[in-house]
Parts: sequence; structure tokens; C-alpha cells
Amino acid sequence: MPRTVTIVSAADIIDEEQNIGREGQIITKTFPLDTGVPGVDMDYAWISYSKGYGTPRHRHTFDQFRYTLSGVRQQDDLEIREG
Repeated sequence: MPRTVTIVSAADIIDEEQNIGREGQIITKTFPLDTGVPGVDMDYAWISYSKGYGTPRHRHTFDQFRYTLSGVRQQDDLEIREG
């Protein structure tokens, strides 16, 4: 089965404001993604956090990959810098 490539511009993806009852603001852009593998789902999103955004300590039941485009993201005791 041949794979297809979809090219999108971040400017064409609609911003969605996430209001989850915490300090600060989250803006997300969810990109289309199809793994092509039955039963394997994946999300790909651009997320922008406002200064002062905070979240209580919690755990996820899935793997995450985070890449900082600009600024510094505080994650537990680590600072995740751009690149």
C-alpha cells in the first residue's frame, strides 16, 4: 500500500483555546496524522503555553515526545530549552 504525504501550513490550522481551569492559557493546533498502521493511533499538535501556565503533578498512560521551538519550558525539575 503506497504512503501518501499531506503538506499543511501551521497558518492554515485553526487555533483552539484550551480552558481546563488552570492558571494561564493553552493554544493548540492539531495536525492531521494517519499512521497507516491499523490499531496504531497518534496525535501531533503544536501547543503554546502562556507565561505563568501551571499544572499539578500528574502522570500519563502514554508516551510523549516534546520539542521546544522557542523559549524555555519548565518540566518537573528540568528546563527544556529550544532545539
